[in-house]
Amino acid sequence: MKGTTLRTLLIVVCSVISVSQTVLASGGQAKISPWLLNQFSRGDENPTVLIYMKEEADLSKIKSTLSRDERLRKVFAELVKTAQRSQTSLLNYLASEKISARSYYVSNLIVADHVSKSQLEAIAERDDVLKVVGNPSLPNRMPSTAFPSIEVPRGPGANLVRIGATKVWDEYKVHGENIVVAGQDTGVKWDHKALKSHYRGWNGSAADHSYSWHDSVHKSVGGSSSCGYELSSPCDDHNHGTHTLGTVVGDDQEGNQIGMAPGAKWIACRNMDDGIGSPEMYTECFQWFMAPWPQNGDAIKDARPEMAPHVINNSWGCPKSEGCDGGEFERILKATRAAGIFVVVSAGNEGSSCSTIKDGPAFHSDLVLSVGAIDHRNDAIASFSSRGPSIFDKKI
Repeated sequence: MKGTTLRTLLIVVCSVISVSQTVLASGGQAKISPWLLNQFSRGDENPTVLIYMKEEADLSKIKSTLSRDERLRKVFAELVKTAQRSQTSLLNYLASEKISARSYYVSNLIVADHVSKSQLEAIAERDDVLKVVGNPSLPNRMPSTAFPSIEVPRGPGANLVRIGATKVWDEYKVHGENIVVAGQDTGVKWDHKALKSHYRGWNGSAADHSYSWHDSVHKSVGGSSSCGYELSSPCDDHNHGTHTLGTVVGDDQEGNQIGMAPGAKWIACRNMDDGIGSPEMYTECFQWFMAPWPQNGDAIKDARPEMAPHVINNSWGCPKSEGCDGGEFERILKATRAAGIFVVVSAGNEGSSCSTIKDGPAFHSDLVLSVGAIDHRNDAIASFSSRGPSIFDKKI
């Protein structure tokens, strides 16, 4: 009888251990994005992964009544403090495994290179890890933009007149003065005559790119950039970034007005390699906008939150169909909101059905202003333009 009891007890104990291990394994597995798991099944045995820490910075106590500089500094300090506190243990583990890693405070994220499946599973099992997702190369479907030769100044564009921009200029005498707009895109031809005088890094006689330009493209991710990589001064290998900033501030001061806010200044961060982006590069640009640092500087020690832009323009998306998790930008957008930075995102080119705003960051309805496209000649929504409600939160 005693032997039977002992055997029964051993069976029960072994069963509990087995069940516990199964729960842990399934719990860790649940933290890994399906796209990333699929990469291993397709033969990518050592991918780059994005590891989101469980702890999230508490920005709720930062009051909107504070001055702009105070809000920016407090948000920056809280983000950095949270990341440094919560990431240390995992960074030590990655170092012990000889895994190259980069830390981002803006969304409490660690990016790790060449992670094996067994290492990935060990990371996902950790209590301090929220989720692990991939870092896919994302080709953006953008028009190839050529610069037209315009010999005769023609005044404000008809589209600016149609949407009421010129009415604001004339009646309210507002052109964007004292506002800095940031663009993250394919780069910028900074000395284009419609943009040069609006560049924050240009003082009228010399350029200082230290806190007005950043390149998050450190190596090729599948493109063939004509500009090169880790650029210390602005360049545009696709012309799309130049085009979008022209829509924001473009004015050659010779009567050719193409920008909504010609009185504003601009800064920029390149987040694509010849049109191909990645979640890490998008994240790095957002972090630089939160608190710019100079080329070859330290993202924390040399950061200047007071140099952050008032508005960030984003004419790109991160499709779930191509490997994005869908929530890569939610913490970032909460931080920009707390800091008083207004984020504008293109709705996308997946129209014309309803609920075709289906990619981040545009589908975070409460945290961004997503912008579609119209034909100003007839006030019709462009057939390609994505429409709401957002598939992420079902909101307009």
